Parts: sequence; C-alpha cells; structure tokens
Amino acid sequence: MTTEERAIAALERHAASLRARLPSEVTALLRASLGWAGTDPARNSLTPGFPPLEYSFSTWHPDELRVTAQLFLNRPAPDRRRRTAELMHRLTGRQVIAKDGRARRFGAFFGITAGPAGLTGVEAYVEDVALAGHGLRPVFTGIGVRDGVPTRRSYLAVTEDVRPGDLPGVPGMRKALHSVAGGRTVLPAGSVMVTTGGTMRSVELLAAATGLTPTALPARLPRLRTAEYARWAAAIGADAAHLTVVSVRFDAHRGPGVAIYAVPRWASQAGPTSCFI
Repeated sequence: MTTEERAIAALERHAASLRARLPSEVTALLRASLGWAGTDPARNSLTPGFPPLEYSFSTWHPDELRVTAQLFLNRPAPDRRRRTAELMHRLTGRQVIAKDGRARRFGAFFGITAGPAGLTGVEAYVEDVALAGHGLRPVFTGIGVRDGVPTRRSYLAVTEDVRPGDLPGVPGMRKALHSVAGGRTVLPAGSVMVTTGGTMRSVELLAAATGLTPTALPARLPRLRTAEYARWAAAIGADAAHLTVVSVRFDAHRGPGVAIYAVPRWASQAGPTSCFI
C-alpha cells in the first residue's frame, strides 16, 4: 500500500470512528490532489517529518471530522496555491482570490470539516506575503465557507519571545493559556500564532514549546474531559500520536473554546515542527 493509499484509508477509518459522513466525491478529490508521487511526503511545511495530513478536535464542534492537508505536494508553491483555490471553488462554488505576490514557502493548505450529515466546511489557508506590525509575521489567510457562510481569518506568527500573560484574550482565554503554558514565564519566538477574523480570535501554541501530549491535555483543560474528546483521541491513537498545536479560542457568540491538532499514529516517524516557526 502506498503512503497516499494509507493516508486515505486512515482518513476513512477516522471518519467512520467519529460517525462523520465524508462524501465519496470529497475523498476522491483528496486522493487525486495529494500529489505525493515522486516526492518525499515528510518534506512539507504543514507537518515536517510526517505526511502532510493533520487531524484536529474542536470543543466548538466536538462531533466533527476535521482534517488539514498540504495538497499538490509535487507542484511549486505558486501553483499549489492556485490549485488549492480552484479545489475550494469546485467544492463550494465560491471564488478564492489568490493574491498576487510570491508564494515562496508552502503556497496553501486545505482544510475540511464533516459531520453526520456530510461536509460542513471547507477552508483554503493561502500563504500571505503582506507586511505586519512589529513582532508579527503573516503566515496565511484562511478563506473558507462554514455551513454556507463565508469566513476569513488572518494568522500571524509572534516573532519575539512573549509572556503568556501578554498575549491577547479575554479572562477565560487567559486562564486556559496559563494552563496550557504550564507556568512557563516566557514562550519562545516562533512558538505562538495569533488569529483574528470576524468575531473569533485565538492564540495557537506550538506543542513542542509546552511539552504536552494528547492524553495529558484533559488534566490541564477541563473542557476536554468529554466523551467526544475521548473518542477522537482513541480514533487517532493518542498514546502514539504527536501533538502539533493547541489553540485557545474565543468567539463573541460561542464563548471560549479549545482546538487540538495532531499527527496520528499511522504517520508517526519523528517529532513534527510547525509551519509558523
């Protein structure tokens, strides 16, 4: 079985274990778009050291299948960005404008979410080459459709050492950030990304900077002590899965939330880093 075949088979098993319906046409599009043939899948910008498929769990949508991928791996970054935008248009009917400028690093990532009734969201994470303020570096812009509603978010890497208490957020967010950081007084540059867009903002912490594992997180974050998280952790093989990112979120309508990103057991090779280092 090729790595691509293993990836799709694992994705289908993961969907089945979460009781999410992944439409067959979406699976077929993903299989055709991986573009791993003739490449080393571990050489990617999403999950370096692993094939570029990252699973996640969100306390806002605990019953969903959530997957992010770097598609068209055998294409240069500008072409990858264009093709990812075209794929999103094919699935949603909405145009994604890939800005002019040089996509030098990864071009784009692609994300899908699905629940029991089928596909619920599609998002293109388009490489951003714009300038930002002091201490921040743009990573990508997330342009998506969620339940028929368009979304747009900006993702900025923090390029300086930062204290958890200095990160943006409401009191509930700050408490969760403190729990994830585990008393660390300083988080190193490149280990934090902030997200803004609409009514939502988040702070994403690179797991390597916190020393956490999927099984250790519920002890620090009570919101993860649920049957849904336990089922997700079992589906990815949490004892051997590598945690990549912990995202602490706040939305004016939904309140605080947590999202967990991990590379599952089947793909384990070595500890991954992250695209926003």
